[in-house]
Amino acid sequence: MQILGAKPIWLNLWDRIYLNGKSHDELTIARALTPVLMIEKVSSMVAPLGIAHGDHVTVSNACLSVAVELGIPVYLYSDMPYALECSEAVQLRINELSRDGLEIRALDNIGATGATKKRIFKSYRSQYKPIRRGHPNFEQSMAAPEQYWQVLMKQQQRRPQPPSE
Repeated sequence: MQILGAKPIWLNLWDRIYLNGKSHDELTIARALTPVLMIEKVSSMVAPLGIAHGDHVTVSNACLSVAVELGIPVYLYSDMPYALECSEAVQLRINELSRDGLEIRALDNIGATGATKKRIFKSYRSQYKPIRRGHPNFEQSMAAPEQYWQVLMKQQQRRPQPPSE
């Protein structure tokens, strides 16, 4: 996080690999995220597009729900290496979000590529080796720029909320 100039705020939420295959649901994530965003008075948030990896889809949906609810601008990133390996899933996800009342606007490719991107990702030690082993196009995805999208609300429609408990 230091490389990016970001301040981490750790929530007590874990990936399914640390929860014996179980996952947190959207509502749990949204409830944990909402007070933090309000206390920190964030001006925007960045979330994964949410393709191919169940945890990433759930986090994406929770972030979108919270962003809509709180009126926080949100940006999505392409979710490498999954976006490279499942390129058709990117457009399917954008279409899904559009049907949910969100306008998804592609931004120019920005950010770290090549050696810089690899150095940043290597600092994420718990994920680097397993992801590298499990993805045949890992090196290519490290060299490729991330795609980003800005999420705009269409006519102030709300994204369907996860069911309440």
